[in-house]
Amino acid sequence: MYGSLTVLEILSLLEQQGIVLEKQAVRLTKPIKTLGTHRIPLALKEEVITSVKVILDPEDEEVKLALARQAEEKAALASEPPQEEPSV
Repeated sequence: MYGSLTVLEILSLLEQQGIVLEKQAVRLTKPIKTLGTHRIPLALKEEVITSVKVILDPEDEEVKLALARQAEEKAALASEPPQEEPSV
């Protein structure tokens, strides 16, 4: 692998999948410089943290994003308004 995978490249790959996030949402501590599978934490909202799995394929060095099912579920929950508890 030549170079590294940065936050901006991850944002671009997410946009290609129809997911638009702010730069601050990607919690990558340093650029990825190795092939293989990497988990990238994402902060969708203040209390909603999830991750995406990035696979740097050694055969063709093409970056593939596999969004975790958990991310979709958490994003759906985060978009729902909180339910009020009935008063007693």
